[in-house]
Amino acid sequence: MEKRRKSALESGALILIVAAILVAVNALSALGLYVRKDVTKAEKYTLSKGSGHLLVSMKQPLEIDAYVTKGLPKLDAFVIEGGWPLFGAPQPYRQLTDQYKKQIDDKSLVIVAADTIGDEVAIAKEGRVEALVGQRPFEMGYKAPSVMIELIEGKKVADPVFTGLDECTRDTVDTCIQK
Repeated sequence: MEKRRKSALESGALILIVAAILVAVNALSALGLYVRKDVTKAEKYTLSKGSGHLLVSMKQPLEIDAYVTKGLPKLDAFVIEGGWPLFGAPQPYRQLTDQYKKQIDDKSLVIVAADTIGDEVAIAKEGRVEALVGQRPFEMGYKAPSVMIELIEGKKVADPVFTGLDECTRDTVDTCIQK
């Protein structure tokens, strides 16, 4: 009987210790102190250092829509719908395009991006995008008050109000932007 009691006490103590360890690990992970390890042979689920730095530095959520279908032809062009990869993270974008520099240079891969301010223009001058299409924020800011006044006065205004676009290629990037 004594042996059974001792065995039960040891089992109970072991269960309490394991439970305490699980509670402690859970509490530490809730505080952000946890480790994930990709143990796949090719590190299939591991982000590159550049991607990791980009994600850590983001101030807003990132939404990615991916549409993949079997049997698609070889990808030879893509459009970045929004300038954030170029102006929000120019260095990771440069690191990414370094891998495809030959294809970008010989135009077997064509990249078109949005916006024509700041880093986008510098990146186009470096030949890392084939073309930029940018809105004109100054023109928007200039027209907005007069459109609002016309609306307040009950006047009819164009819908939409077109403020123009800047269309730049790597060859015209020095002269294509409207001031």
